[in-house]
Amino acid sequence: MRGGCVGTRDRVVLFDIVRVIGVSLVVLAHIFQTLGLPAGDAFGIRGFYYVTIGGLGVTLMLVLSGASLEYAYGGRPRLGAGFMWRRATRIYPTYWLGILVSVLLSGTSALGGRSALTLALDFSGLLVFTGHPWADYLLPMGWFVGVIVAMYALFPAISVLLKRNPRWTLVGLAVVSIVSRVVVGRVLPDARAIDWFPLCRVFEFGIGAWAVLGASRLRRIRMCCAGITGGAARAWSGAANLSFPVFIVHYPLLQPLLHPQDSNTMFHVAGFLAGTTVLAYVVLQADRMLQRHLRPRAARV
Repeated sequence: MRGGCVGTRDRVVLFDIVRVIGVSLVVLAHIFQTLGLPAGDAFGIRGFYYVTIGGLGVTLMLVLSGASLEYAYGGRPRLGAGFMWRRATRIYPTYWLGILVSVLLSGTSALGGRSALTLALDFSGLLVFTGHPWADYLLPMGWFVGVIVAMYALFPAISVLLKRNPRWTLVGLAVVSIVSRVVVGRVLPDARAIDWFPLCRVFEFGIGAWAVLGASRLRRIRMCCAGITGGAARAWSGAANLSFPVFIVHYPLLQPLLHPQDSNTMFHVAGFLAGTTVLAYVVLQADRMLQRHLRPRAARV
């Protein structure tokens, strides 16, 4: 068992906190945008890093993904197809349940007019790499699934390079990301390609993996949340478990439950948050049922 700031079942409490904050920023940004509030506006450098608070949340989620993968798998000498299969079985069931929710809310007409290839790419999360507008997706949050799957594919190489030469690997990832953002921002300025092009996001992912390399960094992680134990740690763990289902299912509920012109804005926001939480809990329980069947198969791969 690897060390760290551990809560229930060897959970890293700091990771749970970052996960909850990241998803919360994404949800808040979408609430602000749906209600037409300036807090949902983008800021930063156009064509390079121009984001809303939701974009900051996505950055946190990418950094966390790199950190959690290095924490869990960094000590293993070789990662192959089995690693990708295990990661796929963790992310896709929740994503597909989210697509089911989206289709049920929007009507089965959402499936009409789509080719088999488009549907396959949509269900895999890889539709984002074809340049389709996000509004065309069965579940718009699927773009992040495509990006994170790409990061999973890059992780074994990044992990090996970081162990061999962490400083220059991190510099290299930064250069790749900066150059990619500048080039992609000029070539595809209106396609949001900076958000989804993997090389634009590889530094965020890589710095997360770098952050947990070595015993000294793990000790710092342990110290920064040493006081969070018992019930508080379990609360963060529970919220973190719910965070990815919330990330996946919240978007289809925005338009039905939030109305910019309504005077009872806070009432509708409360209803949206409650509905999202309940639906995410249902998806989480369904995913856990599926995981009981998938986990033994994943262990054999």
